Amino acid sequence: MGDRDRWMSLAALLVIATLALGMLACGSQTSPKAASASSTARPPQDDDHISTYGHEAGEPQRRVIASLVRRYYAAAAAGDGAAGCAMIDPRLAEDVPRDYYEAAGLPAKSGRSCAYVLSRIFKRLPGQPPSALARTRVTGIRLGRESGFVQLSSPTMATGEIVVGLSAGAWKLDVLVGRPCRRCAAH
Repeated sequence: MGDRDRWMSLAALLVIATLALGMLACGSQTSPKAASASSTARPPQDDDHISTYGHEAGEPQRRVIASLVRRYYAAAAAGDGAAGCAMIDPRLAEDVPRDYYEAAGLPAKSGRSCAYVLSRIFKRLPGQPPSALARTRVTGIRLGRESGFVQLSSPTMATGEIVVGLSAGAWKLDVLVGRPCRRCAAH
């Protein structure tokens, strides 16, 4: 393996780690929609930002969003990128092949689809075996006007979060992977 290959492998590993552990940082008064615009990290926020953001989701919204998150993590566990891409914001889905090819272990300009790239990402999440992904639970949902935080729990993550937003009247995920919260209150 040459130096270039080693650097590309290291870069891909760093992107995967960022996706798995740094997609969202717990903590500002920033709305999740604005925070996820770059689909990377957002600035630190208050210790318990999920419980203070917006309002608690009403029962109809909670059912829809919880179902979305459960289906997304089931798709991740199955390595089903096509299903995953259908559940993320369309703008993010459009960016996945261009912006996340390294995390999927693909060469630049590979011309792959969102489904192909996301399938590869799902299979490469460090510390997230499919069985743990499939058992991710929704423990709380706080919504603003068009976006919100979904608090998560799984066998490998005591408490975490993922961001959702409204897109053409439907709730979609605004990031590819939820993130453990170090300072979020568990529900």
